[in-house]
Amino acid sequence: MPPLVVPPAEPPPERTCDSPVAAGDTLWELAGRLLGDGGRWRELYEANRAAIEAEARAHGLAASDGGRLVFPDMRLRVPGDCV
Repeated sequence: MPPLVVPPAEPPPERTCDSPVAAGDTLWELAGRLLGDGGRWRELYEANRAAIEAEARAHGLAASDGGRLVFPDMRLRVPGDCV
């Protein structure tokens, strides 16, 4: 009988979730609510930089001012484990 060959286990997929942006939201507030620490706002920005900057351009702006501007009805990808 040939030896049993077990294929290597696939790593679990990275857990992500997303969250809508409401009028008046900031990345600091969203990071506090979704990641448990407002100081982690840069993680949200980096995970969503392309979408945030595209949305800023769609609103007639050159840029989002480094993530200071986020827009209602966007959905942000939340990196890692969101709370």
